[in-house]
Amino acid sequence: MNKIYHLCPFDILYQKVILEGTKDFDRKSWILYTLHHKTGTPYRDIRRIKAKPYIKHAVGQHDSHTGQEDSHIPVQQNGTISYTDGSKTEQSTGAGATNRDPGCEISMNLGNFATVFQAEITAVSACAQEMTRRSYINKRIQIISDSQAALKALGAVEIHSQVVKDCMDPLTKLAEHNSITLKWMRGHQGHVGNERADFLAKKGAEVPLIGPEPTCGLAYRTARRVMKDLLREKHILHWAKVPGLRHSRMFIGQKTS
Repeated sequence: MNKIYHLCPFDILYQKVILEGTKDFDRKSWILYTLHHKTGTPYRDIRRIKAKPYIKHAVGQHDSHTGQEDSHIPVQQNGTISYTDGSKTEQSTGAGATNRDPGCEISMNLGNFATVFQAEITAVSACAQEMTRRSYINKRIQIISDSQAALKALGAVEIHSQVVKDCMDPLTKLAEHNSITLKWMRGHQGHVGNERADFLAKKGAEVPLIGPEPTCGLAYRTARRVMKDLLREKHILHWAKVPGLRHSRMFIGQKTS
């Protein structure tokens, strides 16, 4: 009857309830411990996904751009324009950024656990760090992203996300000697810069990750998904080990919920 209605065995369901109610679930350390022993993949300690409430100073104005060509975005005197993007595939997540200055392109892998939002924020952060490394001074910098969620998070007065705070630090440092404007652009509309950033993000998702997971912390929804997958595997294993039930296995199969 349990198999027909896809009901999880009580002992496995009990594990799920206990894990969700413990501090270990908030830290998600048990997930990485389980995955390490299952796959052999190295994982590092979880960084806090939530930051302590943090009040920031404005970096620059936020605007939107909906034109069809890059030429519609005016390059101000002594100005530079950068494009950032994030991409997630079934295998991994990547972040990409490009600048009109020669040789200024970024393509990085963020591992399997990073969300699209984390990738979008990380792309902006990496872009700001690269411009700081290149000693940009007294420039009018425009950073163009197609993620309204990322720009809204960066424009918020109070920050609770650690990945957003990690992005604000290099932006604030870059803003000490430059004027920075964050702009939104509709994605996948044929903009050369946006398409290039999208290409670099997808390219980053394809290359192997150097270093342990997770790169950006583990989001709550991601933790729930991983937990669901792990418990589903336990459910399948439990069903396979139940003695007898030959005809039930033949007609019902291995489907679980």
